[in-house]
Amino acid sequence: RYFLTVSLFVAAFAIFLFLNKIMGSYPAMDIFLNNARTMSIIKDFQISWPLNHKYFFSLWYWFTLLDITQIDVEVVQPTCVWHAAFETQVITQIILLALEALVYFGPALVKIVRLRGATTLSSGGEATQTLLSIAISRTLSATTMMYPTLADVGLRGFICQTFDDNEAYLSADLHVRCWSSPEHARIVVLCSFLTIFVIAYPVVLYAKLRHFHAKNQLHTQLCLERYGLLYEGFKLDNYTWGVFQIAKAFVLSCMKVLLEPKVTMQIFTAFMVLIFAVAAQFYYNPFLHRKSDHLEAFLLFASCAMIGMGSTFETLDAENKHSRVEGAIFAMLHLLLLTSVFVSLRAVYVDVRERRLTQEVRIKLFHLVNAARTNALQVRGGSGRGGGGTGGSDDDVVTAKENGGDVSDAPRLVYEPIEIHDTLKPDSLLKWVTHVSHQSRVIMRRSGPLDAAEEGS
Repeated sequence: RYFLTVSLFVAAFAIFLFLNKIMGSYPAMDIFLNNARTMSIIKDFQISWPLNHKYFFSLWYWFTLLDITQIDVEVVQPTCVWHAAFETQVITQIILLALEALVYFGPALVKIVRLRGATTLSSGGEATQTLLSIAISRTLSATTMMYPTLADVGLRGFICQTFDDNEAYLSADLHVRCWSSPEHARIVVLCSFLTIFVIAYPVVLYAKLRHFHAKNQLHTQLCLERYGLLYEGFKLDNYTWGVFQIAKAFVLSCMKVLLEPKVTMQIFTAFMVLIFAVAAQFYYNPFLHRKSDHLEAFLLFASCAMIGMGSTFETLDAENKHSRVEGAIFAMLHLLLLTSVFVSLRAVYVDVRERRLTQEVRIKLFHLVNAARTNALQVRGGSGRGGGGTGGSDDDVVTAKENGGDVSDAPRLVYEPIEIHDTLKPDSLLKWVTHVSHQSRVIMRRSGPLDAAEEGS
């Protein structure tokens, strides 16, 4: 059983590192994982979900996928052969948090030590800053993914239940007596550490971003490398939106734990929080790209629909349980989750395609600039047009018409102007760069002496 637990833990941690690695690369993946964590909190409400349904597709598979997005330690715990105590879960979660920091800071520190003495002071300092920035960025990304689980585990150490014997027991582990046993004393210490960390995490990030914004440093390379994942996908006026999303996860986790026996209150308060999030999303449209706003709004609506389906199923009486009504809700919930995954993967595909097109644009721009420089050097070096003409340069803008000259044979760089803005599509930019590159090659191949008007211009 220990081998099975360790194997599952390693597999889940590897998936977690993979998701963390691709988070900053594709904005659609960030949005999907953020909303998947919200759905993971919702599915832990005290709703009688039809997990063991008679149909082949069970919700258990969906719920396990949602748990993996926030690296919940209970996912890698094979309860059929071993059920760990709550204290063990808390310790495991803290070790996982430390292991995550070690995975990213360990190699960076080793490389920094190797760089000392092997490079000059200036280049070594720049390399050190880059390595530390990468480690900080990835650690923040991993901590954000793990944040709902940390909040859940930290709060559960203080929730107790009183039974008929007038003794209070820990709700997360009924074998532990509250406030009188050494086991609970250790749990309180560990959970206090987690709770302080969970509360301080978004507050510190918010203060950091406010500080950088006040000093106009959000656009600097160092700030972008370290904290860019929190705001680089949003408009400048909404640079703290990423922190607000973390705070939303904390509020939902508090509702899940503190209102656990009262499922109606859980559903109502969570629904109000999500309605507020939807209204804020439509009012501010905080993302740079419109498709990101649309994806965020769709997944927020999916979370609201998930709560609505859960509440509808919860209100069914015993006679309607395991009936066609339950089957209909079950099918609709499957369709909702499947549609959410499909739409998110489609958006990720668009991000991948745009990234590939962006690389092509960069390559074409590189070749275009090199060709222009080569042409300028040839003209300045005396290799004028037709061998005897007066040479021009790459700064010779053909404006002969404005100077009253004949422009019928004047070489010109013709392009269709496009609007450069935040939602620029790489398809349009690639077409424009290809057109400019072609026109520049045509100009380079043309020969003939420059007339007076062209020479003057």
